[in-house]
Amino acid sequence: MHTQVPETRLAIVEDIDAHGSASLTRLTVLKKWFEHPGRLPAFGR
Repeated sequence: MHTQVPETRLAIVEDIDAHGSASLTRLTVLKKWFEHPGRLPAFGR
C-alpha cells in the first residue's frame, strides 16, 4: 500500500523553505508523524 505521506512531508518542508512558514493544518501532519516513538531523534541526525 502506497501513501502520500512522504510527499506531503516534503511539500511542507518546501513551503517552509520557500515562504518561511507553512499553514497550521499542514504542520499538524508533521506533529502526528513525529508522535511515533523514535521518529523525532532520527529526524534530527
